[in-house]
Amino acid sequence: QLLSTNINRIDLEYKPIYLETNKEKNVEIFKRFGFRILQKVIVPGTEIFHWSLLRNPSK
Repeated sequence: QLLSTNINRIDLEYKPIYLETNKEKNVEIFKRFGFRILQKVIVPGTEIFHWSLLRNPSK
């Protein structure tokens, strides 16, 4: 609910939302809210993935 509330508030300002995560399960959650993956990288020297996501404002 916190995510929905903030997305709605930011949509009223017609601004994009950028976020990052290192948890794959979060990527699927964010995609359901309209985010798309900008970049997926592996952290050098590790086996950890890192995603950058963007959601354009709804009209």
